[in-house]
Amino acid sequence: MNWNIQELQNKIKNISDNLQTADKTFKETIENISEQDTSKESYDILYSTMTDDEKGYHRVNEKYKEYISRFSKSYIEMSEFYYGPELPYEIYKKHFKKDASYLESKKGIEEMYGLFIFYMMAASALSHLQ
Repeated sequence: MNWNIQELQNKIKNISDNLQTADKTFKETIENISEQDTSKESYDILYSTMTDDEKGYHRVNEKYKEYISRFSKSYIEMSEFYYGPELPYEIYKKHFKKDASYLESKKGIEEMYGLFIFYMMAASALSHLQ
């Protein structure tokens, strides 16, 4: 029996590509349904297609949108906590993810050094009080 390995590899790649396309289409369909579902009953299905990180971001983003919907646009735009109609993923990572790190950005590193300096000054001031 003679096997054509190249032909088998092409078939497997084709099947894999079709599966990825179908999976992407399925996720997009579930997302569209959940956006239209005011009862939010479809969220269980939506969450079954997401990673833990995606679920966390989606939940926080939904709460954020609920929060900003309570205020007028002109009022909420003056708030320092308004980031636009959707919560940016970077803000979610910084404030809500437990494994977020100061080392992920230049601004984070600057904040970390600021904290070091603050604690050094506080420790120095406390040692002089004793």
